[in-house]
Formats: sequence, C-alpha cells, structure tokens
Amino acid sequence: MRKLVFGDLFNAAKVIKQANLKSELTEFIKKGQEKDVDDVDIEELGIEVFMTVVESCGNNGVDQAFYEFLSGPFEMKADEIKNLPLNELIDKFKQLVQENNLVAFFKLAVK
Repeated sequence: MRKLVFGDLFNAAKVIKQANLKSELTEFIKKGQEKDVDDVDIEELGIEVFMTVVESCGNNGVDQAFYEFLSGPFEMKADEIKNLPLNELIDKFKQLVQENNLVAFFKLAVK
C-alpha cells in the first residue's frame, strides 16, 4: 500500500462528481474539523466516507471510478479490487485511512 499522492485527487474527484458526493463529503470534512485533531476518530470517519461512497456506487459508472481510484494507493489493478473478498477490502481501506489524512485529502478533492 502506498500513501495517497497528488494524482489520486483527480481520480477521487471523478468519483465525487459521478456519485454526486460533494455535499456529503463536505459534511464529513466539517465533522473532522469541528473537533481537536486528537479527538477525531479517523478510522470511524473513513468508514463513514467509505459507506457513503459504496451506497452511491449504484449510480452509473461510479463503481468503476471507485475501483480506479483505489487501484493507485492499493497498488492493484481495478479488476483485482473488484474481486477482493470483502474482509480484505475493509482491511485495506482501514489501512488507507490510518496511513493518510483523509480529511485534508477530501477537502482538496471536493474543491
């Protein structure tokens, strides 16, 4: 797994736009900024974001855009992510959340 990089912003922006998630992510960002950094449960916040994105993947093409976004930091092909067992996907997403400042990342992505 690699850390999120600048290029990941554009893939995240595609997911946000296709899934119409700007307002939801803005609320998550506000939630993360309201608390002292030490009081934010980053893992919980990341899981909320993940579940919101998963829920929106029913929109046309969002699922593929989400796989493409995750393929970078997960260092896997999109098709491999699509076929991951759910428990492995959750473990990888938790790792992604723990190793990155997702509040700052999504703040940039929604702009």
